[in-house]
Amino acid sequence: MSTRCPRPPAELPALEGGDVAAWEDFVVRIYSSQGPYAVTWSTFRAYGPVASMRFDHHPPPARLHPTRAVSYTAGAWTGPEGEVTDPLEVAVLERFQSGGVIDRRTDGPRYVLWKPTRALRLLRLSDADWVSRAGGNAALISGARGTARAWSRAIHCAYPDLDGLVWSSSVLPPGRSIVLYERALDALPGAPSSDRALSEPFLQPALARAAGRFGLTLL
Repeated sequence: MSTRCPRPPAELPALEGGDVAAWEDFVVRIYSSQGPYAVTWSTFRAYGPVASMRFDHHPPPARLHPTRAVSYTAGAWTGPEGEVTDPLEVAVLERFQSGGVIDRRTDGPRYVLWKPTRALRLLRLSDADWVSRAGGNAALISGARGTARAWSRAIHCAYPDLDGLVWSSSVLPPGRSIVLYERALDALPGAPSSDRALSEPFLQPALARAAGRFGLTLL
């Protein structure tokens, strides 16, 4: 029997010392620079909630929200034995695993890397016991997305100082996925550290490794 995460309680617990990560490292994402959903590297999506997205905190129904926006990213993570998970691999799998093809052309995909200008306050959904204390379970990051979005809305309201959430990636558990709320916008630098088209030669060795390792076609 599969475990389901319950809906969030009416009141979430007070935050404790280990619940929040002060994230000062780089974050990365793959975004579309062309096509019907073209954005820039710094765009946060104000339209939502989107049914396929796990932690959209926009209240339903789906529409443009002037005060709520999200950006789904990934970050480097060092495991307990010192092993480092490449955030590029997390971003590639989040974007392309379902289709089985790393498409370097359609909609002009780009890989951006930027470092926040201040520490981002991210609630740990993995690596802490907050989820259990709040009455949830591991299905929050792997189960029904509608329930996860309800939790995200509750978290956003209960903890006004949080910039977003960080959790063990469902597509690459050793890596970390991050969703940033609009509160993180003031931590964006004036320019990213790197912003490259997936078709650029610089990225091809890393993309080829990811394709081979995870059984994806590199197109």
